[in-house]
Amino acid sequence: MKGSLNFTALLLVWLLCWPLSGSAGSHEILIIKSSENRIFSQTIESLINRSSSRSSYHIVTLSELQQLPVDSQDFKIAVTMGMAAARYARQQYAEKPVLHSFITAAQYQAESRLPGHVSVLLDQPLSRYLLLITALADKPVVGILHAAQRAISAEQQLQLEQKYQLQLVQYLLGANENPIKAARSLLEEVDLLLALPDTKIYNRQSLKGILLTSYRQRKPVITYSPAQVKSGALGAIFSTPQQIGWQLAEVLDQMYKKPVSSLEPFQYARYYDIKINRRVAESLELEIGTRESLLNKMQQIAE
Repeated sequence: MKGSLNFTALLLVWLLCWPLSGSAGSHEILIIKSSENRIFSQTIESLINRSSSRSSYHIVTLSELQQLPVDSQDFKIAVTMGMAAARYARQQYAEKPVLHSFITAAQYQAESRLPGHVSVLLDQPLSRYLLLITALADKPVVGILHAAQRAISAEQQLQLEQKYQLQLVQYLLGANENPIKAARSLLEEVDLLLALPDTKIYNRQSLKGILLTSYRQRKPVITYSPAQVKSGALGAIFSTPQQIGWQLAEVLDQMYKKPVSSLEPFQYARYYDIKINRRVAESLELEIGTRESLLNKMQQIAE
C-alpha cells in the first residue's frame, strides 16, 4: 500500500512538471510563454494535436522559468511565444534550436540573427493584404504608414502596383513624428489606409486616434488585427491561434527531420482568415460580399 502511494505521488509530480504533455518519446520540447493567456494556450493545444513527432512538452511561463531555470541540456528544441520569451531564449539558449512565434516582422528585424533560431512571424505577406484590397476595391490608391527602415523599394512597389492594379503611397514616419497626424496627412491623399503590424506606429496611444481620423475622412482601414475591426477598421487579415499552432507544428517537424541551418530563418503566417466590419461598410456605402466569397475572390486573383 505504501509503495502504491509513493508511485501516485511521483506521478503527480511528473504531471505538474510536464503539463499538457504529448506522447512520450525521445524528443523533449520546451515551450516558453511570455505570459499566461488564452491565445497562447489555444496555440499550444493546436501545435500538439497537429505535430507528427512523438515528443513530450514542458510548458512554462517566462516568470516561472526565471524563478526555476531549465538547463539547455534538458530539452531538444525550445518554442517561444511573444517577444519577452524570445529575448530570454536568445540570451539563455543561443546555441540551441529555437522556434520563435508571436513576434512581428518589425520586432524580428530589430534583433540580430542567431544560427539555429527560426521565426514564424505574426505578419501576413504584403501581397496577401493587397489581394484583399483588390477583392474589395477597383484600382484603389493605398496608403501605407511605416518606419523608414521598412520602406518598400521602388522596384518592389512597381511590381506590386502592376500585379494588383493599384497605386501605393508610402509615408515614412520620422523618429519623433506623431503617427496620428501622419495618418491624417496620408489619408488626404489615398482611398484607404493599410495598417501593418508595428507597435511603434499602431499602439494603444495611437490606434483610437487613427481609426477616428479615418472615420471622419470616410476612408477605410485594412489592418492585421480583428480587434481593430471591432474598433472601426473595415477589415483585417489575421491568423487564428489554431492556425498559428498548425504552422508551428509543421516547422517543428521540419526541425526534427533536417538541419535547422537549412531552414529559412523566418517565414510569414501561412494560414489565415479575414474579418469584415459590416457596419463600417454600410456607413461608407460599400457593397461587400460574404467572407467566403471574398476568400474565393482572393484565391482567384492569386491564381
